Amino acid sequence: VMIEHRSIINLLYGMQKNLHLNEKDVFLAITSISFDICYLELFLPLCLGATCDIANRECIRDGEYLKNYLQRHPITVMQGTPVTWHMLL
Repeated sequence: VMIEHRSIINLLYGMQKNLHLNEKDVFLAITSISFDICYLELFLPLCLGATCDIANRECIRDGEYLKNYLQRHPITVMQGTPVTWHMLL
């Protein structure tokens, strides 16, 4: 599905404004590039001058690995599907 440029810009602006994100944040990118919500993880840090930490495949698929990764790194922002949050619990 094609997404209009203005729609992505609106999403990025709204997330930054509503979540009070800034250049000090560190985003963990765990969403597949084939899923449209990955644009938030990849482009919002760039727009803010923040950091984007791109997770490896093992981190995305293994809840224990992801939990340990989050504990060892200064991640401040992560989005996930219900499956991801359940996996962490």
